[in-house]
Amino acid sequence: MIIIIFATHDLCGLGNYEDLTKPLRNSYQNSLVLRRAVEKLDNQKLDTMVRNLKGYLGDKVFSITSFDPLKVASNIIAPLSKADN
Repeated sequence: MIIIIFATHDLCGLGNYEDLTKPLRNSYQNSLVLRRAVEKLDNQKLDTMVRNLKGYLGDKVFSITSFDPLKVASNIIAPLSKADN
């Protein structure tokens, strides 16, 4: 739905479609990095990661509103996943 709004804004001269959708494209790329990293985990590693996120560390990371923890995580994981290929 939001894509249609951005396209309409572009057609009406109220914005540039590429500029308006850039945050969505970046978020999508970040989610792909995380998805590919999680796909490589076995059940034990995935359980350990989830267990750690339910504790003190997870509370601290997800309670800070000044940054996007998923974006930070994907930026940390991206170089590591490229090294695996």
